Amino acid sequence: MRKQGHSLKGIRLDSGDLIDLSCRVREILDHAGLSEVRIFASNGLDEFSIHELLARGARIDAFGVGTKVGACADAPYMDVVYKLVKLNDRLVRKLSPGKKTLAGEKQVFRKADARGMFTGDVIGMRDESIENATPQLSLVMSQGRPVGNRPALEDIQAGFKSNFKALPDRYKSIHEGHRYPVNLSDRLAQAQNSI
Repeated sequence: MRKQGHSLKGIRLDSGDLIDLSCRVREILDHAGLSEVRIFASNGLDEFSIHELLARGARIDAFGVGTKVGACADAPYMDVVYKLVKLNDRLVRKLSPGKKTLAGEKQVFRKADARGMFTGDVIGMRDESIENATPQLSLVMSQGRPVGNRPALEDIQAGFKSNFKALPDRYKSIHEGHRYPVNLSDRLAQAQNSI
């Protein structure tokens, strides 16, 4: 970069052990003669986690705080993050500890018994089909623009009530610990192994 007249301003850490990673990155940068390069960290941070990171020796110069600035603890929020799964024709995925993703464009297929009660989901490739299962995802954005009509609030509520009624009671308890079955299709699992 320097040969081309550019300088590296900083790097960003957004997952993993931020204390360990920041110390190792600082050592690598300093060893390479890049002591001016700053380390920036993000990942659901607030004033308490920042204080703890610094108190425990993190080598971080700046912090990105987003969700917890715009939302308070008693106002629920949904953490949504864009993850790249395909670049041109090549499948890609994130491998950071605790944040691994599945490569490839996906579809969720829901299975139900003869009474219409849900028995489990299968995450598969977007262009595959799963026998005796109904696709759950539909296109809502394309080329950065919304696609189709937005459902009315009443329709969203009715859809939720219908789905919740079809979910067996053992999965609704917060104490008994029954986990709703979600599996990968053979094709999606094989795609992960090919990367």
